[in-house]
Formats: sequence, C-alpha cells, structure tokens
Amino acid sequence: MSIARSGIDESKQLITVWADSIIKSAKQLMFDGKAYLIAVSGLPWYRRCGDVWVDESWWIETARSRYERYRSLPDRWIIDELEILTRHFPLEYCAEARLRIEQWYEEFAHDPESWWNVAMNVYPEHLLFQDLYESPENFSEWAILANLGYEDAISALRDELLGEFEEQEYFWVSDILSRIASVGGTSLVKAVISENKLQQIKQSFKTLADRDLSSGLLSSEQTVAEELGQSDCLRVAVQMKWQDVIDSLSENQSYLRDLGIYDILWWSLTNKKQLVENFIVQASPHISRPDSLSDVRSEAMALAVAWKRAMSIE
Repeated sequence: MSIARSGIDESKQLITVWADSIIKSAKQLMFDGKAYLIAVSGLPWYRRCGDVWVDESWWIETARSRYERYRSLPDRWIIDELEILTRHFPLEYCAEARLRIEQWYEEFAHDPESWWNVAMNVYPEHLLFQDLYESPENFSEWAILANLGYEDAISALRDELLGEFEEQEYFWVSDILSRIASVGGTSLVKAVISENKLQQIKQSFKTLADRDLSSGLLSSEQTVAEELGQSDCLRVAVQMKWQDVIDSLSENQSYLRDLGIYDILWWSLTNKKQLVENFIVQASPHISRPDSLSDVRSEAMALAVAWKRAMSIE
C-alpha cells in the first residue's frame, strides 16, 4: 500500500470516528428531550423505514420515551413525538392526538403549522384546515390543502407551477415541486400536474444541470435566475428520483465548485458516494470534535450523516 493511500485510509477512519461521536451526541440530545426530533422533518435528514446512521426502532423508542415523560406537562412541546407515534401506532395514539388538537384549537388557535402533519394523518376533517383554506400564505400551505383534496388548491398550485415554468424561473419551479413532494410525495405531484408537463420540466432541469454558468455567455439576469435554479434542482431531483438530472449535476464542475454542507446532505441521498466522500475529506481539517453535547451543531450533524451514508454505498 502506498504512503498516500495509507494517509487517505487513516483520514477516513478518523472522520468515521468523528461522525460516530457527533451522531451519538445528537441522538442523546434528542432522547433527553434537549433537541427536536429531526425524524419529523423528512428529507434530507430522515428517511422513513430507517437510515444507515439510525434505524426506525430508535425513533419509535425515543418518541415513546419522550412522550411518556412529558405528556403531563402543559407547556412541553410533544407534537413531534405524536407525529411519529401516530404513524406507527394509530390505534394506540390517534385518539389522544385528536384530543390534543381539539384542546390546542380551543385554547390557543395559533401556530397551526405545528399541528398540520399530525392533523393530516389523524384529523383531516378538523376546522383548522377550513381556516387554512380561507387564507393560505405559501406553497406548503397550498400543498397541504391539495393533499386533503381541495380542488382549488390543486388548481392554484398547477397555475403557479406552470406560470413559473413558462417564465423559466427554475428556482421557484423547483421550490413548488419540492414542497408538493414533501407533503404528498410523487403521487401528489402527479395529481397537480400532467405527466407530459412534468417530463417537460424534467428535461428543462436536465438542460440546466448540464449548463456551465461560469462561461459568461448569458446576461446577468439570466445567469442569476439559472444559478438559483441550478443550485436548488438537486433537491427536487432527489425527491422525484430524476437520476439523469443527478448524473448531470455530478459531472458539472462549475456547479460542484460552490457546494455547501447542506448540499452535501442532499447528495448523500444519491448514489454519488465519491462526490460526498471527497467533499468531506477536504473539509476534514476544519472538523473538530465537540467539547460537550451542547456544542453539537446542525452543520456537524449534516456532515456526519452524509459521511455515514456515503460509506454505506457499495
């Protein structure tokens, strides 16, 4: 084995030890109730049915433990726990979740977005969604309504999506598609937009993923619009499983030069192990082990999770 190869292997081993320590600390914070449960945030942090850095049984055990500890405390946030528990044990927890939604609605009636995910699963007929229907404020709210079958919301999302696509505002096209997919998956996307139009959008993103935006051939306005779209299109490509778009982005050197930590977390959900590995190895001189649990930061957790995923890909 060459000296250079030996050094690379040693660096990988050190990063793996570091990643394991970060994940262990973060999981302890979540179990102890000192951090939110990132399982409820979905991609890119959490993959349903398990991940290489944590399995589904850990989320269930942690949610149940936290819920039993804090359920009697009126000021304690337990919505995350209920979202996980009602997903896995609807007969056991749905009635209590519905009761808590009623209590929240009667006593506070604010911050309804905190309850939307669990309410969609256990109480879709509740008045809070009629309230939302009266004044949705963003694409996520329209997507929630669309997922519940509100035809006006489906039409509104379709009109917005096609309008932004017509204007070649690819960042907003990506954002709308991503929010729809986050709420209802690809089935909701296909309820909003025809397969023909979706393929047209996919092809536009494939073209965008191929483009070298550092060439200076576009106007400044076009460049900004396309840079924004290109920087965000991996997210929707992962959600929609557009492998050809992912492949093109992974070979686009002008795009790769500007990758950030959270981009790498999304890349770790693809089959591009070497891309993720190279980024983190290059970043490793700046990575340090936290002195205490409270020093764990989301950036470190993102890198640690991305590393564990990259190391698991054959």
